[in-house]
Amino acid sequence: MPSTNIDESADRLKYTLLCVGVLVLAPVLVRAPQLFDLLLADPTLLYAGLADGLRAGPLGGFPPFPTIDPNIAFTSHALGHRAALDVLSGHIPWWNHFEGVGTPLVGEMQAAALFPLTWLLVLKSGQFYMHIALQVISGVATWQLLRRIGCSKLAAVAAALAFEFNGTFAWLANAVINPIPFLPLTLLGIEILRERVARAKAGGHAFLTIGLAASLYAGFPEVAYLNGLLILAWTLVRTAALPYAERWLFLRRVVIGGIAALAISAPVLVPFFDFLPLANTGGHEGTGFESVHLSPGFLVGLLAPYAFGAIFQLFRTCGFLGRRRRLRRLRTGRARARRGCGPNLSRLANHARGLGAGDHRHLVRLSGFGADREDRPGIEARGLLSLSSAVVGVQPVRARRVRAH
Repeated sequence: MPSTNIDESADRLKYTLLCVGVLVLAPVLVRAPQLFDLLLADPTLLYAGLADGLRAGPLGGFPPFPTIDPNIAFTSHALGHRAALDVLSGHIPWWNHFEGVGTPLVGEMQAAALFPLTWLLVLKSGQFYMHIALQVISGVATWQLLRRIGCSKLAAVAAALAFEFNGTFAWLANAVINPIPFLPLTLLGIEILRERVARAKAGGHAFLTIGLAASLYAGFPEVAYLNGLLILAWTLVRTAALPYAERWLFLRRVVIGGIAALAISAPVLVPFFDFLPLANTGGHEGTGFESVHLSPGFLVGLLAPYAFGAIFQLFRTCGFLGRRRRLRRLRTGRARARRGCGPNLSRLANHARGLGAGDHRHLVRLSGFGADREDRPGIEARGLLSLSSAVVGVQPVRARRVRAH
């Protein structure tokens, strides 16, 4: 019997290392042309106007840019590099002395000045390494989350790979993508806390606190807020699955983890809310794009963004599904819930998917903040859409085979 247990533990460890290895190597292999300088994605070359003779890569597109938003250069790279230099020289980057007469740097948020991965920007290809790190964290956290809720080994790896290469990573590379990995990490923390409560064990706050704090430090509060909506809904659904006597204990522990995350995030939250009343938010407020919808002819682009060409090859294909289609998807999701990861999680995931790809007016009313630029909300939501789709699509193992590894 002891020998059998040792063999099982060795097999489990071998499988875990294999899965983690696949999820770590996948983004490195996909980005290998950039790693070996066969393709260039340096924002200082692409957006500073200092280079001639740039040609599009294999996916084409004009201009030959690998990402939609030029803020990969103007904010994420330039300001992030400035902040990294300050931090590594022993100074807190409260203020940017090189923009006009000076502007807030930490409070500006998009620099992600105190986000640890931003400090990689001091390296020659630091942004490249930063993006790989974000993908790896996304994949490993999603895999661990899905294994913990009972999904099969193959399904968990497949879903983790899908989330690791979601559309937001593919088409955006500025600070929008920074909070993405910490959605599955926070959900994993909630699952760990729930398991601890069910087994009458203390502790288990680490992943929840780290995930929430990292989302806020990551430099894009809108995405962190959208993540928070799913995290809140997930918490309520998982609370309902606990015996009544354990529910308040679970919620209390979640609240403690959340308060700890807010306390840890104070160095970025205080400057942000101090600067926000004075900041020019441009088109990121109001209802200017509330009624923008995706043309029915381009609906397939939600699942296959390159179906109509590469970035910038076909304009005005971004938007949102109409409300009727979203409601039909929700009804379809309820019917499929019996085959997924349980009715509650499946419905939750489908509602999140409907939110990510649904009626923009519904999203604005529900979230409480105004519409973003026309080409952004649908793309930003693809990270949430990918994770919710993964949860719906995977098949669970039987209860007696559920493991936390």
